[in-house]
Amino acid sequence: MSPGAVVELPATVHRELRRHLLREPGGNEEAAFVFAKHHAPDNRFEYLEWFAVPPEGFVVQLPYHFELNDETRARTI
Repeated sequence: MSPGAVVELPATVHRELRRHLLREPGGNEEAAFVFAKHHAPDNRFEYLEWFAVPPEGFVVQLPYHFELNDETRARTI
């Protein structure tokens, strides 16, 4: 059985990402994108940068659902 993919994040990025995504209990959903370079031989993803979606990056942002606006979608694709 082959191991799954591994995403390598610097500790500071991991902390910031968790802080962004896990804000308030019962609060609205948050979103972030991690951009990485894939290394096929060991199925590893090397961190390049990340983007925390700001409140203005959503059309809808609820506790159970969100929809990104066109500008945010274009930026992340």
